[in-house]
Amino acid sequence: MIIFTKYLSATDRKGARVKAVAHWWDGTKTTVTIPYDYAYDYPKAHAKAAEALAVKLRISANFKGCDTPKGMAFMSCDGANAFDTLHLGMENR
Repeated sequence: MIIFTKYLSATDRKGARVKAVAHWWDGTKTTVTIPYDYAYDYPKAHAKAAEALAVKLRISANFKGCDTPKGMAFMSCDGANAFDTLHLGMENR
């Protein structure tokens, strides 16, 4: 599974946010949008959005994050021996 995240700029009515999206094979998608937390750096703020989506989907897995032209992508990499793998899911709540 891949979770894509992107930064949403502040508007007149809403503050800055990070949106996480999971696309499914049937063309549907599941999303979560959280406020941008300035206490975190860019990758951690995006990881928090990906984590919120993993919790919503009841997924508990290891993910590896990387930059994309529009934000970040978090790929499921269970079984991988990556030193920068993040664990996203229910246990972190």
